[in-house]
Amino acid sequence: MIIIFGAAVIGLPLLFAISFIFDWPTKAKVFFGSLALITVGSAIVIPNFVRARVSSRPPGGHCINNLRQIDGAKEQVFLERAYKGAEPTAAEIARYIKGQTIPKCPGGGVYRLGTAEEKPSCSKHGALTK
Repeated sequence: MIIIFGAAVIGLPLLFAISFIFDWPTKAKVFFGSLALITVGSAIVIPNFVRARVSSRPPGGHCINNLRQIDGAKEQVFLERAYKGAEPTAAEIARYIKGQTIPKCPGGGVYRLGTAEEKPSCSKHGALTK
């Protein structure tokens, strides 16, 4: 897609310039000119939207999602085993997570799984609140 978009950013202004050299009809000049403006404008604007989206993510956002995943897997273990109070093992929880491994904190924290009454927590980003 990037190659096609790059070709459009270069090609359409070039076609617009060629339309003046070969004296194409006015409709063609307007068409290629508007396409050239749209592609060049979007080539400037789209990377800024992507950058703004990435920078607006909260710190520790991925960690919170990992904790939610661990919490859901922990609930599955308790439903299957029907026991309370004891802390489930990482192997039991990992069976209910995609890839069958406990995710790691992207910030370098360490996850504590917790008992049935406790939510999982991270040493760097804190506990899961909801």
